[in-house]
Amino acid sequence: VFEKIRPSWFFGFSKIRIRDFEIFMAEPEKALIDAVLLKKISTSEIFYILKENIKDISSKKIVGYILKTQNNSLAKRFGWMLESLGCNYAKKLEKQVYKTMIPLDPTRPISRFKDKKWGVLVNIGDVP
Repeated sequence: VFEKIRPSWFFGFSKIRIRDFEIFMAEPEKALIDAVLLKKISTSEIFYILKENIKDISSKKIVGYILKTQNNSLAKRFGWMLESLGCNYAKKLEKQVYKTMIPLDPTRPISRFKDKKWGVLVNIGDVP
């Protein structure tokens, strides 16, 4: 599936050859970030994917890529998710947090549970 993305977000891809074609394939960490940025998968689903695959995904790479996007909402959402899963690298995202609360998952109803550290309204199920 092809998606048009901002030139500044064009990183985290590898060029691979399939038959006679060269294509760019996103690394798993970048695919998760793009899914949230492009609103292709809900944050709840991303959290589940992270939780189930945390040993196979580089949290250091995720944090580096998020900082590269310069998207503060993305930093807040992934910061909460990564910290909830015990990732120490999440601390590097704390500088991106701003006062305004945002829903952790914008596709779900708003919750009253606030995480002031990350500036998110925690509205996803299966909270650790």
